[in-house]
Amino acid sequence: MATERINVNFPKALLDELRRCVPVRERSALIVRATERELRRVRLQGSLAALATEPAWTLKHHPELTDGPAIDHVLAESRAAWQVAAEEHANE
Repeated sequence: MATERINVNFPKALLDELRRCVPVRERSALIVRATERELRRVRLQGSLAALATEPAWTLKHHPELTDGPAIDHVLAESRAAWQVAAEEHANE
């Protein structure tokens, strides 16, 4: 993986704690992991906000999902398909 050096400003108290808790050669990896987690959270938050204004599906487009038993049936079929795919992937 290609890397690039950057300069980042940290609040002094946070930087002091980082220096106190994380060995020198492990700090970059910790900051990268924390940034990856935060970016996943931000992307998920953006997706959820978009779904609030435009749902992923509506009853108009999926009339088969109008009651509990119908929903249970669709979920059972989906889970069975996922299980088959997972087993095939595990056997590769």
